[in-house]
Amino acid sequence: MAGFLFKDSLVVAQRSIADYVDAQASLDLHLNELDGKQAGDPEKVAELILQAAAAVKAPVHLFAGKIANALAEQKMQEVRKDLDIWRAASEATDFPV
Repeated sequence: MAGFLFKDSLVVAQRSIADYVDAQASLDLHLNELDGKQAGDPEKVAELILQAAAAVKAPVHLFAGKIANALAEQKMQEVRKDLDIWRAASEATDFPV
């Protein structure tokens, strides 16, 4: 779907701040090179959101697309690893029962 990330789809500040050069570069990349080439279909995402909102038990977390699912899986693995490594030390902070 072309037009989702085009320059006229949002307002960008005229003045730039040096601390935000990386963020601006990312925005420029999206606006100048990815319009019409993004992996996700905004209409399908909207349908997914409506479906999730109408569910009897709506999800607390909703990921849309293969990239989002892969990043979520990676994050869950990292959290599981930290939880396992630090479990004993973490549980040692409780008052004795």
